[in-house]
Amino acid sequence: MQRDIAQLAVVRYAVAVLCVTAAVILALWLRPVVLGGAQLLLVAILITGWVSGLRPALVAWGLAMLAFDYYFTPPFDSLKIEVAEAPRLMLFVLVAAFMATMSAARRRAENSLRSAREELEVRVRDRTADLQRTNERLHVAVAEAVAAQQRFRDLVNSVEGIVWEADATTFQFLFVSNQAERILGEPVARWLSEPTFWKDHLHPDDREWAVSFRDRATGEKRDHDFEYRMIAADGSVVWLRDLVTVVVDEERATRLRGVMVDITGRRRAEAALREQAGLLDLTHDTIFVRDMNDVITYWNRAAEELYGWTAADAVGSIPHRLMQTVFPAPLEQIRAELLGAGRWEGELVQTRADGSRVVVASRWSLQRDEEGRPRAILETNNDITKRKEAEARLRESEQRYRYIFDSTGVSIWEEDFSQVKVAIDELRSRGVRDFREYFAAHPEFVQQAITMVRIVDVNDVSVKLFAAESKDELLVSLHKVFVPETQEVFLRELIAIAEGRTSFEAETVLQSLKGDTLTALFTITFPQPSARFDRVLVTITDITERKRAEYLTGQVFESSPDRVSIIGRDYRYQRVNPVFERFWRVPAEKAVGMHVADLLGMEVFEDKVRPSLDRCFAGEDVSYAEWFATALGRRHMAISYSPLRPDSERVEAVLVIGRDLTEHMLASEALHQAQAELAHVTRVTTLGELAASIAHEVNQPLAAIVADANASLNWLAGATPELEMVRDALDAIVKDGLRAADVIQRIRQLATKTDPRRATVDINDVIRDVAALVRTEVLRHQVSLRVELAPAMPLVLADRVQLQQVIINFVMNGIEAMASVEDRPRELVVRSGPHDGDDVLVAVQDAGVGIDPKNVDQLFSAFFTTKPGGMGMGLSISRSIIEGHGGRLWATPNPNHGVTFHFALPGIR
Repeated sequence: MQRDIAQLAVVRYAVAVLCVTAAVILALWLRPVVLGGAQLLLVAILITGWVSGLRPALVAWGLAMLAFDYYFTPPFDSLKIEVAEAPRLMLFVLVAAFMATMSAARRRAENSLRSAREELEVRVRDRTADLQRTNERLHVAVAEAVAAQQRFRDLVNSVEGIVWEADATTFQFLFVSNQAERILGEPVARWLSEPTFWKDHLHPDDREWAVSFRDRATGEKRDHDFEYRMIAADGSVVWLRDLVTVVVDEERATRLRGVMVDITGRRRAEAALREQAGLLDLTHDTIFVRDMNDVITYWNRAAEELYGWTAADAVGSIPHRLMQTVFPAPLEQIRAELLGAGRWEGELVQTRADGSRVVVASRWSLQRDEEGRPRAILETNNDITKRKEAEARLRESEQRYRYIFDSTGVSIWEEDFSQVKVAIDELRSRGVRDFREYFAAHPEFVQQAITMVRIVDVNDVSVKLFAAESKDELLVSLHKVFVPETQEVFLRELIAIAEGRTSFEAETVLQSLKGDTLTALFTITFPQPSARFDRVLVTITDITERKRAEYLTGQVFESSPDRVSIIGRDYRYQRVNPVFERFWRVPAEKAVGMHVADLLGMEVFEDKVRPSLDRCFAGEDVSYAEWFATALGRRHMAISYSPLRPDSERVEAVLVIGRDLTEHMLASEALHQAQAELAHVTRVTTLGELAASIAHEVNQPLAAIVADANASLNWLAGATPELEMVRDALDAIVKDGLRAADVIQRIRQLATKTDPRRATVDINDVIRDVAALVRTEVLRHQVSLRVELAPAMPLVLADRVQLQQVIINFVMNGIEAMASVEDRPRELVVRSGPHDGDDVLVAVQDAGVGIDPKNVDQLFSAFFTTKPGGMGMGLSISRSIIEGHGGRLWATPNPNHGVTFHFALPGIR
């Protein structure tokens, strides 16, 4: 077998040598008469490729190229090439190569078609439509190839091309042949006059790399050959092959010379040839042929690409072993069906060379010889792996889509807009450009378009939202849910389709099947204008409640008794309510857009308003209340600033609410004044109750002063004055005088009517002062007073006299509560200590009769008292004083006897 093949190969290559030799002899015989006889070498190459195939044709091509150079290119009988003859030689080489490949390809195609014709008859019948289209393309390709071949023959005969010379540095043309105007349509004068003509006329996609390639090649002083596109005068694209020679003078590139060959036709022919490389190799289907022993005898290019084995690897193998084929049925059953029906179809799972699995749609055709005996099996496989995966993903996607479609909380409609899209495209083809104007002038088109929309499906939420009993009620027509207001939105929807938008959103009014009005957010996602409009999703969100809430919010804004305004980041009013207008006496249309400083004044804006707005724009809520000097007089205003966020990240505006509390504050100040006067009366009343104790506290130091003064007089009247004793007595007088002055000062503090003045106060000092004032009263009622003061207590910001009044009130109440106690010690404890962090606590604990549980809730109410003749104001005033200091006052029953009164004030650290 190998020997026969070798002998056959020798014959094929011998044909190549003989054809070239004969052509050279005949051409040399004709050379004295006509130099064009060298073209016979092309005929030799063509015959060799036709008879012997590609490789012998390439041998003939090589021999012909050497013969053409040696015998028919000046200088004759030499292999030396003159520069001027290089384009001619190059052109011969290219044409010869092209004819060799074309001739061999046509021979190979004829042989393949002849051997496969019988095998492809069944396939041709099965795929008549595809092959008809393929045949049409093949005919066109063959026609183009023939035309290209004819063009190349003309080119060989006329040696047409743009011969040119240019400066190596600037690339400005110094010479171009007349073919330049024929090929590009630009006059020769323009080629020569414009310094950047070549670069400017390069195709935009080729300009950068072509210029870079020529710069690099010229810099390296090497000849080069490259292909690119140029733009002709009529705007068409011309493919050129540029064969460039670099002229070097003194190691420097000075000139570029070359030939631009129009290869537009060749490029097109190459594309056609790639399409017609072979009937079997052109198809995307994998095709292989096996004999009746299941041995592969043919393996096309698509099979190589799909499975990864070359034809050399696959031919001679058994396919189901090579590819580990998984059959849908036993192989014997499949072969029986094939032999009986002459064909079989099914899906196979096969393994590629890289080990990956592939699913193919396989079609087997039984080929018979002239006597009807089975000769071979033609197997055609289409790779459907991706299709199967896509089908699985599609099924999963459709299930997911159906789940979302049915379970989402909004109404979803699937609608077919195909007829609407066709109608709009027809209007565009008739010259309509302003669709908004057209629809306004032709309302009947809008009505027709509503009818054209076909409702494909709706979800369950839609059935419930529109009060339908089933989907079928909604699938009839859009007219069932449209109202006149909806048609305006539908018109805008048509404009969106006409303008090629991919989405549309609007608020509209619809009606349920029961006639109820619905306010809805209408959102549509359109496909690309070139895609189909048969499945357009429309989502309808019921915003009836939201619109109602917006209406109520607007009503609250407009009817609020407070001044309400919205201020943007530019510190300008965006909206104000009527109260704002009346207060500032500025109409809303003038206030909106006005800068805050223009209304309030720059000083107030910079000192008060702007810092608060900036804090609010940073995301902080701000509020404060104080007196302001305004154009309307001195007013006490409570102002709050709240950030308005379109989303969780940004603050775009601030809601400012201002409440005029002037009247309230004046009333509050009057109330505080009355409370202060009442507190003063209470203190004076308490002093009256302590009159005996006060007198005793004053009499004690005064009596001591009198006694010490008399003793001093006696010591001075003696014969020898006792000066040391007198000095001690005078010191005692001074101390007793200061003691009496302290008592009088405390009494004056309590009795004097002054406005409350707050300062930092040590609560322990206040307790000590009270203890000194009530000491005599405590002793008179046989009460034991114990003071327990915690060390290092924080100071408090308070009015000292008011705190003394509260503690005295607690002490006096405790003394009175223990007046009837006989069976236990009358003990009164005053203590201080920390409370809840930095707070300062004062507690007064007695061992009296305690509090009736029924009276606990009324204990601090005004005019409530359990004492005969009591006014019921002491504890009420005490609570007002403590709460006015930001503290808290309360009472708790003791575990055994009596009650403890507490108050806590914020400490200062």
